[in-house]
Amino acid sequence: MATAIAASTEKLDALLTLLTDCSSEECRITREHVAAARFYLLGAMDKEYILSVDSARKAISAIPDETVRTEAQRMLATIAV
Repeated sequence: MATAIAASTEKLDALLTLLTDCSSEECRITREHVAAARFYLLGAMDKEYILSVDSARKAISAIPDETVRTEAQRMLATIAV
């Protein structure tokens, strides 16, 4: 279990890094959801984690930069829920 949490945390960190380079409001909102997911994952708050990942998934679809959006969607798809 600890290994899965570490892997998901690493993937969330990589997604946060990707979103940091994007300056749109949609990226900022997505970063907030991803940061919350990371917080809830580390705090063992499963329901909140799942909700934050789902919120991030929805927010990503609104990112105007197609390259960032596509990469963020790909990265989020690899994160265990």
